[in-house]
Amino acid sequence: MDEGYIAAALKLGQLYVEGNGVQRDIEKATACFKFVSEAGDGEGEHQLGVLQFHGIGTDVDLGAAYFHFQTGAEMGNKNCKAHIGWMTVAGLGVPFANVVEGMKLLHSVEDSPEALNYLGFCAMEGIGQRCNVQLAFEYFTKAAQKDHLEGLLNLGYMHLQGRGTPQSTWDAAKCFTQAAERGNPLAQIHLGMMYRDGVGVKTSIPEAKAWFERASQQEHPLGKYCLAELMLHYENTDWLDIVDLFIAASEKGNTDWLDIVDLFIAASEKGNTRGRIMESIYIDTLARVFDGYMQD
Repeated sequence: MDEGYIAAALKLGQLYVEGNGVQRDIEKATACFKFVSEAGDGEGEHQLGVLQFHGIGTDVDLGAAYFHFQTGAEMGNKNCKAHIGWMTVAGLGVPFANVVEGMKLLHSVEDSPEALNYLGFCAMEGIGQRCNVQLAFEYFTKAAQKDHLEGLLNLGYMHLQGRGTPQSTWDAAKCFTQAAERGNPLAQIHLGMMYRDGVGVKTSIPEAKAWFERASQQEHPLGKYCLAELMLHYENTDWLDIVDLFIAASEKGNTDWLDIVDLFIAASEKGNTRGRIMESIYIDTLARVFDGYMQD
């Protein structure tokens, strides 16, 4: 098959995942990646595995992810081999962890974006080696230069925290922007926080809200929480809409219970009648959601 068709299908699938220029549609993205795989390109299996590994548009399924990565690795895809290496290091989707073998596999495909990102994480956390933040910064930089979204995100963290490089909130914002524009929800959230707080960028509540909304639309719990908190502080929004966002965040796994309750208590202490009502309703809601988690 013409390589141009394969490349086009792969790019279209990635755009559907990112929601970049088209409406986000994981089902259509999956169809594109399957087409790429059936055409004999292991990158299709890599992208299918990533969807399962991160739970993008579906529940996390490490077994299914490993199957896709194994299939792609057999087709010669280096990114798939890197994922298998990391899953072996971390004991994900495999019977037991094996750091030595996993690191060997990562180093065997060290020029791939996925391997560079994982090796950066290992260097940063001291996995299979001594902690080396300078080396981690170098790996993340190389991953970012290969247009790896998580590499960009991690490079942003390094700039923001001044790890392995002098602290630069401007460079952090630049990295987060590149990853956020490509659809990474964590980058969108961090960028929203930077616009909200005026860190590395000029303060802009509308810009912060826009990025929180994009993360929220991807069903990210922290994105929903940040959006609700911003609306509560900066907008005259119907309280029930805000409560719905908080509930959605809690059901997606965000456990900032006390912070949420404090917001309603603060409103009620300032004499807001609806704040008193919502405080009572939401504390009850939190208690019921928390009880459900405990029973699980």
